[in-house]
Amino acid sequence: MLKLYSTLAYLWPVLNPLDEYTPEVNRIHELVSPYIKGVERPSLLEFGSGGGRLLNHFTRDFVTHAVDLSPQMIEQSTLLNPSTLHSVGDMRSVKLGMKFDVIIVGDSIGYAISEQDLKAVILNCRQHLKKTGVLLLLPDWTQETYTHNHVWRREMEFDQSTVSLVEYQYQNLTDPSQIQSVFVFLITNGTDTIVEVDYHSFGLHSVVTWRSSIESAHLSLDTAYFIDHESGLSKQAFVCSIPETEQTIE
Repeated sequence: MLKLYSTLAYLWPVLNPLDEYTPEVNRIHELVSPYIKGVERPSLLEFGSGGGRLLNHFTRDFVTHAVDLSPQMIEQSTLLNPSTLHSVGDMRSVKLGMKFDVIIVGDSIGYAISEQDLKAVILNCRQHLKKTGVLLLLPDWTQETYTHNHVWRREMEFDQSTVSLVEYQYQNLTDPSQIQSVFVFLITNGTDTIVEVDYHSFGLHSVVTWRSSIESAHLSLDTAYFIDHESGLSKQAFVCSIPETEQTIE
């Protein structure tokens, strides 16, 4: 398990303040609202929910369910969102035995590294989606939008310690369908500093691959502007639904 989601999971609330999710939350409301008109307290599933920071903004208006591969992240989310149902599972294959009005897969979709992984996630989402529901796939990047490497820095105070994080993200030169990120954590308490390094790999899929993967799950697709990325570039939302011809089939 990656350090950020296991031994360093306790830092998640520090690195991800709740108020930073406001633009994302507002845009998600705009995108899903046409699909839930007239539904009283619709159900919402987030795959790859992490510490539940995004999901927290939906617990008042939705019946929420969180799924993540990391038990430590599910523990963080459970503390933050006690009314939410939680499951530890792989978004490619977990079976929850229920269907939802709204399914969200945020930047965690980046961990679908291969096209096969991507198709498996989307198909599993389709199997959990109500006939009139909506699936939002919200990748950080596509091959068309990733134009250069990036460095992000953040420093926060936490429990008498200073947490400094530097992330360097770069495209894999031997396999341009992947991005690598190196996270360097410096956790300083007084005169003592602990350094932790964590390596992550992400899929970088073309829009053609996204479309074919969505179509292979027999879903209709609309693309829409989502929000501006920290780099200043725009993130794209893939808005998926079950075709109207199938909605009438019992």
